[in-house]
Amino acid sequence: MLQNIETIEAEDQYTLKVTLDPEFPDADFMLALADGHTKVVPHEVVEANGDLTEGPVIGSGPCIWVTTEDDFGSS
Repeated sequence: MLQNIETIEAEDQYTLKVTLDPEFPDADFMLALADGHTKVVPHEVVEANGDLTEGPVIGSGPCIWVTTEDDFGSS
């Protein structure tokens, strides 16, 4: 979904700068960025366990992940 990203930088506490690869223009990039499968997570979360399968899950929106249960989903 985001294969055309060249770099992502945190400019400050509130600003994320995304630079696209100029060889792969994509008019739908903002749609991909807003997709529910696209997440912004601190690198420390991935570095702690090597992936995001066990959390902690920290998102970039107003929702707080509480739990995921088999045959139910997330709440």
